[in-house]
Amino acid sequence: MIGRSRHWRSAWRAAASPAAQVLSDFGTFCLERGGNPIEVRAAAEVAGLEPLPEDELSDDLAAWFIRGGSPTTALALDSRGRCTVRFVGVTASDLRATIERTLTVREADKKRGGADRGWIYSVDYEGHLSFVWLLEVGGINGRNGSLTHVPIEAVERDGHKDAARRLRNRFEPDKTPAEAVVGQFERYCLRLARSPADVEAAAREAGLPPLSDSDAEKLMNDPGHGWRLRADKPWVYLTLNENGVCGVYFEGVNVAEVRSLVAETATFGGQNETEKRGIREVLHAADYRSQLGYLSVIRYTGGDGRLKFMPIEALQRLGMRAEAATLRRLIETAEADKPAQAPAPSPSGGDCLARGFEVMTEANAAQSRGAFTEALSMLRSEKARGNPIAIYELCLFHLTEKVPAELRDDTEGLQACVTAAEWNAAGAQWALARRYWDGLGVPQDRSQAADWIERAASGGNADAQETIGLIYVRGQYRPRDAVSAFKWLNLAAQQGRETAAESIEKLRSRAPPEVALEGERLTRQFKPVPINLPEDCLN
Repeated sequence: MIGRSRHWRSAWRAAASPAAQVLSDFGTFCLERGGNPIEVRAAAEVAGLEPLPEDELSDDLAAWFIRGGSPTTALALDSRGRCTVRFVGVTASDLRATIERTLTVREADKKRGGADRGWIYSVDYEGHLSFVWLLEVGGINGRNGSLTHVPIEAVERDGHKDAARRLRNRFEPDKTPAEAVVGQFERYCLRLARSPADVEAAAREAGLPPLSDSDAEKLMNDPGHGWRLRADKPWVYLTLNENGVCGVYFEGVNVAEVRSLVAETATFGGQNETEKRGIREVLHAADYRSQLGYLSVIRYTGGDGRLKFMPIEALQRLGMRAEAATLRRLIETAEADKPAQAPAPSPSGGDCLARGFEVMTEANAAQSRGAFTEALSMLRSEKARGNPIAIYELCLFHLTEKVPAELRDDTEGLQACVTAAEWNAAGAQWALARRYWDGLGVPQDRSQAADWIERAASGGNADAQETIGLIYVRGQYRPRDAVSAFKWLNLAAQQGRETAAESIEKLRSRAPPEVALEGERLTRQFKPVPINLPEDCLN
């Protein structure tokens, strides 16, 4: 099985500017998680981040190392649940320019005393309001500091209602009440609906004021829990019933406008409309941001409304297999009936990379819970936009042993591997080598496999470095070359390959000393071949 190379991730991110890399890390682990510490921890785990030892935590509850080099970044969660990315190797001026170019911000400049300077940005990230604190340490020429995310729920939880009101006032004149409702619905009921416990935890971590059980039941007409999402008008409430159906109840917001906004994003597979005692409910089979489920839009007699979502996972938990099968069939039919469209233009620059990493994280999370069809759909959709990270991930997906055989497509996988390999993506080159070595989707050709193995080794892939080293030791598909063997095995051992270190000792015992010295010299001189991303993803 071909693993996911940590070198690949760091090398790909290195293709962007240092400031864009820092902001990408901040977006991936802080902004995307909406201020929910549970999601931050899960994202760190999915990405395989290395936890920092307790003696380096200071005031943090948890911290992880993200990347080395320039820039160096680390992720931290403090005792108040705030998410921070600390960085070294980037100036505040470069970072500020990147923030102001790529995020929807309103800035309030705040100077700090001493050698440190800081800025507070008001940010609207995909409908979720927050403050972002940029702190520069070390004066004007300082190249280290931190970015901290403080969601509006945390501001209200800490009693700073005036600050929260100012934050809303900066953005809500540009946003309709319906857009605000849909943003909250997507934040809680789509991203977390697979697990009711996560919805409850997110509400608790955000400090949302809970409703009494009786008030919650009045909103839902079902037993369950509820929380107030807004501290002032228009009133918006989060609801969760005992079957794991998540909803947002709203007062004083146009229900038709809410449904129209949802329809712009979701794919509907038919609908069923009912009306009883003046309450009108339209039920859709929906694929909403790659989450399958039944979506209801409800209008009450007085004009108030409710969105609620029952994910396919809830159907499966309740043993409703027939309903789950019907849902899948309706969505597949709706997708097949869609008119063919030209691929959307590839996003540019940092947007391209940030979107690619977002999809990669979501697809990996889907695979970890066994939702392989969902992961494949995400990657194919982004591949159609020409996103290079999605193409690379498709290359790996079709070689992953735990993916069901009926979903693995050698033709698509080979095409993706060839494309990414030509960009010098070492992980894709190693995957392509594996295909030629074992004859997976191509005629078996181990000489050509050896060529791709050496290219992957030159890009820094540790598996490939150890393998090509052994090829040179044995003289298979390459002339026997002890110096090259020393070089590649040394490099693999430096990346933690214990078996490579053992092979070096065996080779050292029978090779002349000058051979080992020359191999070590070549090891010191080695620099990995950089990735050459498509121009439209860099500019």
